[in-house]
Amino acid sequence: MRALSVDLAERAYPVLVGPGARHEVARFLPPSAKSAVVVTQEAVWDAGWAAGQLEHEIKQNAWLTVEARDDIIFELPPDERLGAALSSLGIDFARLQDVAGHA
Repeated sequence: MRALSVDLAERAYPVLVGPGARHEVARFLPPSAKSAVVVTQEAVWDAGWAAGQLEHEIKQNAWLTVEARDDIIFELPPDERLGAALSSLGIDFARLQDVAGHA
């Protein structure tokens, strides 16, 4: 597991990546924390990011983030979490396309 510090505006946030990360979340969160980022896709660990790349991508809004919900993180199987997280934003996963086009 790796812990990265992501600096956003005047705050810094720890981002845990890798095996065992979800078991360590509570250790990094202050009691006043209202949300957390949990990445469940195992391929993220081997993504080969350059130093500072993740922090840069988060600052550029390249990641879609949602409020952490215990029911999604701990009660759903991994293959259902993405759709449930998108649904919490009002997005129907079935209507997304993986190709771009021109109208």
